[in-house]
Amino acid sequence: MIEALERLSRHHQSTVLVVTHSPRVAAAADRVVELRDGALAR
Repeated sequence: MIEALERLSRHHQSTVLVVTHSPRVAAAADRVVELRDGALAR
């Protein structure tokens, strides 16, 4: 699934936003934003 999203993003030169609880999926991202209790975690 991750590979398919990466191919689509490259092919269409677009951004893909993924919301996940999986560290494995997050590790494939160029940028990760974490939320804690509904706010940005710092």
